[in-house]
Amino acid sequence: MAKDIFLFQNAQRLGYRITMVSVLGRVKDSLLQLKRLVDFCGDKVDYVVVKNLYWGDEHKFTRYNNSKMKQAVEALGAIELLLPELYDDIFDLVDSKDLTFREALEHEDFSLSNQSRVYGWIDAVETEFSKAAIQLGLE
Repeated sequence: MAKDIFLFQNAQRLGYRITMVSVLGRVKDSLLQLKRLVDFCGDKVDYVVVKNLYWGDEHKFTRYNNSKMKQAVEALGAIELLLPELYDDIFDLVDSKDLTFREALEHEDFSLSNQSRVYGWIDAVETEFSKAAIQLGLE
């Protein structure tokens, strides 16, 4: 599809730079998907690699941390971010109510302590993601 519409050429012609975000778990499929993405896009895009800490702290991502793929995306200028873990029960409640995390801050089904946890999580995410503000369109 991207080849049919000359995605990379048109983005360059229009003065845009495409950013690909890859959210990693600790399973081999995460690396496989990232490899496919890099094989397809090469140096035509910017990369943001996000370690989803739901699956454990950043050092537990040994499959990725010790991989040639990590070296490859670093060579392409990838920015690596950490997505903080959020308590399962809070995440499940946000999901079951079809809320954004900001909406959860004011929702009646969230206790003050859970609202505080969501607030802290949002603050941590915003701080972390500011490292890739340009690539993520946050500026």
